[in-house]
Amino acid sequence: MGNTENQSQLPARQRTPLLRHMDMHSYQETPLNLLPGDTETERLQVVLVQESGDSHIELRQQSFSDSMGWYNQSSVHLSHQQWAALKMTMGGTATKSQKAATWTPRVVSAESA
Repeated sequence: MGNTENQSQLPARQRTPLLRHMDMHSYQETPLNLLPGDTETERLQVVLVQESGDSHIELRQQSFSDSMGWYNQSSVHLSHQQWAALKMTMGGTATKSQKAATWTPRVVSAESA
């Protein structure tokens, strides 16, 4: 019980998912993809996190151990704007509204001018 009391003083992002679900009824995680790592005991999990009417993407670097199973080593919180920019950087396509809201520089060389 002492662990629950200590965790209730942490910001919601640092509590365990079970505790977040108990005190924030609108918390939900949706796994989007699992990307293999360099070894069989490493992977990257892409998760959509929805909480209190807000949502973001989390990239979770995970490792595996026989005693614990898969666990998070680190995570990166990405806003929807950051996610869209990352997808564009990696060659994904953007919607019309994203294209209109995002300025893309044009590279001009002496030969094309």
